[in-house]
Amino acid sequence: MRHGLILRREQEVGAEKQLSQQFENNRQLLEREERKPQEVFAQEVSASFDQALPTFIEAQAGRGKTNGNL
Repeated sequence: MRHGLILRREQEVGAEKQLSQQFENNRQLLEREERKPQEVFAQEVSASFDQALPTFIEAQAGRGKTNGNL
């Protein structure tokens, strides 16, 4: 009987990385390809942290939300 589950082997966790406040530094550290829209998105989000109001994030696919580029 096939149940549709796919089990993956455990992967060894690498050494902890010391991330920067700078998006470009983190992109290189994490070995991610350069994407200008992600850099612009990260800059806009970073600038919003200076506001006293809550910030809601909505962006197209490929902007770096999932990768935690914020």
